[in-house]
Amino acid sequence: MSRDGGPDLPCRGPRPDRFLMRLRERHGQGERHGQAQAAVGPDPTWVLAHTWSRTLPDGTEVVFRPILPQDKRYLVSILRRMSVESRRLRFHHAKARLTRRELRYLTEIDYEDHFAWCAFIVDDTGTSAIGVARYIRVAPMSDHAEVAIEIVDQYQSRGLGTILIDLLAQTAVEHGVTSFIAYVEPVNASVIRWAQRAGGSFVGETGVLRLELSLLAAGSRDPSMNQELVRST
Repeated sequence: MSRDGGPDLPCRGPRPDRFLMRLRERHGQGERHGQAQAAVGPDPTWVLAHTWSRTLPDGTEVVFRPILPQDKRYLVSILRRMSVESRRLRFHHAKARLTRRELRYLTEIDYEDHFAWCAFIVDDTGTSAIGVARYIRVAPMSDHAEVAIEIVDQYQSRGLGTILIDLLAQTAVEHGVTSFIAYVEPVNASVIRWAQRAGGSFVGETGVLRLELSLLAAGSRDPSMNQELVRST
C-alpha cells in the first residue's frame, strides 16, 4: 500500500484555475476531450513498458510512469504537500484542493491529446508521489499544447523538473506536438529567464505572461537548458 493511499507502484529498472477553465471551454467542459480511456485506463503491459527508474543528481532514485485513472489520491497528495507560494505560481492562486471533476479530468486521459508523467519515490515503506508534468493539446489535431508541472516542495531544486520536462517534451513530439504554451506569473523570474534562454517568446495577457516554446528548437530539447527551470520547480 502506498504512503499516499494509492496502490503500490510496479517498477522496472533502467485567480481561477486558468489552465483547467480554458481547456474546459475549448473541449466541452472537459468531459469529452481526452477521455477516451477513462473507464479502464491503458493496458498494464504498456504502462510497465513506460515505467522508468532514474537517479537525481543527489542520488535519489525516482520512478516515472504515465498517470493512471487510479492516481487521483496521488494528485491530492502532491497538492497538499506544495507550499502556498508553489500553488500560487502553478494555479495563479493558492489553490486548496482539486474537485472530483478536476481529478477525473486530470487522470482519465487519452495519452495522446492529453498526456501526463508522474514521479514517485518507492522504498520499503511504500510509494509516494512527488511530482507530475502534463501537456494538453489546445485543440484536436493541433501542434500546440498547454503544459503544466507540479512538484512537492521537498523535491524542488533537485533536478526532478528537468527529467519531467524532458520526458514530456519527447512524448509530445512523438504525438505531433511541436510547441508548448504556458501561462507564467510575471514574478516567476527563474522560469522567465529559462524560457528566454531556451528561445521562448512571451505575450502579456491580463495578469500573466503567455509563453510559447518550440520543442524543435535545440535549446528547448537540451537538458542543460532546463537546469535553471528546475531551481524554480
